[in-house]
Amino acid sequence: MQLLLLFVLQCQLWLLIVTTDS
Repeated sequence: MQLLLLFVLQCQLWLLIVTTDS
């Protein structure tokens, strides 16, 4: 359960970086 939450957080962080980089 905790691992899934961590995965989601990583995805959100990655998306934030990608959108900011654009």
